[in-house]
Amino acid sequence: MTSRRITHISIELCLLVLVSFWSEAACAQPVLGTPEQELTSDTHTMSPGVKEIVEELEIESLLNQLLAMPDKNSLNDREKLERVTLKQDIVNEILQTVFEIHGTDARINYEIAQMSEIRAYFEERRDRAVKLNSIANIVSGALVAGIGNSLDLIPKDDASNAGDIVEMGGGAFQTGLAGLALKQQSGEAKMVNSTPNMLAKVLNRDPDEKTDLSPAIWKYLNTAPPDSKTGETRRQKLIARWQQLGLLNGKTKQDVAHRVDHLASTVSGNKHKISIDLLMDRSRMLTDLCALVLQMERGLMELLKVVRTH
Repeated sequence: MTSRRITHISIELCLLVLVSFWSEAACAQPVLGTPEQELTSDTHTMSPGVKEIVEELEIESLLNQLLAMPDKNSLNDREKLERVTLKQDIVNEILQTVFEIHGTDARINYEIAQMSEIRAYFEERRDRAVKLNSIANIVSGALVAGIGNSLDLIPKDDASNAGDIVEMGGGAFQTGLAGLALKQQSGEAKMVNSTPNMLAKVLNRDPDEKTDLSPAIWKYLNTAPPDSKTGETRRQKLIARWQQLGLLNGKTKQDVAHRVDHLASTVSGNKHKISIDLLMDRSRMLTDLCALVLQMERGLMELLKVVRTH
């Protein structure tokens, strides 16, 4: 009996030693947080696009104060109120910028719609003129051919010469109609009021109150993208693209300046002349500008995620 008791006691002691060693090893292991806690800690690392947006909105101090706060569960009532106030101030700046972007987008689309209506009017008149020209060319050709052939059937030299003269005159008339048709292809030009459009500030021209860009959007356009290897700003790249497409070209610097004034509708005086080609080029440029400004919302969306998850 005594030997059995000694054996049981030794076994219990061995189990206690093993349990103690296991407990110490478990305590030495790092405690892993929940997925939500890990996600919260990752919000401190922001992408280059978010950092750029923060600088453009000039809210670095507000965001740094928010990110420097400890976990929300360890805050007292005053600190919780401060945290909510910081988040509200940042969200207000984001919302204001979003509304400025959509306001710029609305103004650009309004100008494109106006130009589309004027261009449709010009194209309708051009198509009608070309149609009338084609009818006149067909009718004149048939009449000239009929009269010339009829005169050739008369057995007299004078009649034959008259037929040749009629055919020569008809050929000259048809040539004139063909030249007129080439001119009509470009459409007519019309004098309109000269008021700056949304391209004015981008092309270094003075805008008015309706076509001016907000400071945040203007700073965004004049900032190089985070992944840029050349250091060119977005506005410089946009202008270079327009030059490559031939939208800002001219034989001399004066021609280029005159072209820019017509595109931006900043011609000196009360009126300037517009055409179908000018309206098409202006619409293309406004569409490019609108697409570039709307890309700013991607950084704002990422910034909002950072603020919401902290």
